[in-house]
Amino acid sequence: MLYIISISVVVIDQFVKYLVRSNMTVHQSIPIIKNVLHISHVGNTGMAFGMFTGSNTVFKIIATIIVIVIIIMERRGKITATHEKVLFGLVVGGATGNLIDRYVFGHVTDFIDFRIFPVFNVADMSIFIASCFLFIIYFRRKPEDNSIKDETIPPEDKPVETEDIM
Repeated sequence: MLYIISISVVVIDQFVKYLVRSNMTVHQSIPIIKNVLHISHVGNTGMAFGMFTGSNTVFKIIATIIVIVIIIMERRGKITATHEKVLFGLVVGGATGNLIDRYVFGHVTDFIDFRIFPVFNVADMSIFIASCFLFIIYFRRKPEDNSIKDETIPPEDKPVETEDIM
């Protein structure tokens, strides 16, 4: 499931970015809902939502490491729950979509422009939404009780209680 989600995100992300690059000039903006939602062609060398502009090489390295770590975790059976596979699939797909842009074009193509927020793309949304849900899931988990309870010890291993006769 992780790989199906990842590949789906990459295909959708790259297809929409291709349409933007093919049909718009850089910095061109087309209003969908005037002053609310525009499709704006922007090249971003920073992180999701336009943060840390000019750090393309750093984000190539970070994204590559993240993708590799998630794939290794999945291959070793550390990602087993369906919701985890979906969410980590969104992260891998989004990171891979943006990595393709970084390696091929030297920047990420962003195009979703709400005017009150930095311009972003499908891959950014995928990473952001998955990361929010993963954060909520992992920080709401109750810590496992690692203490040994008396009933978990087999009877033959329980200490024999003796009365002190002195």
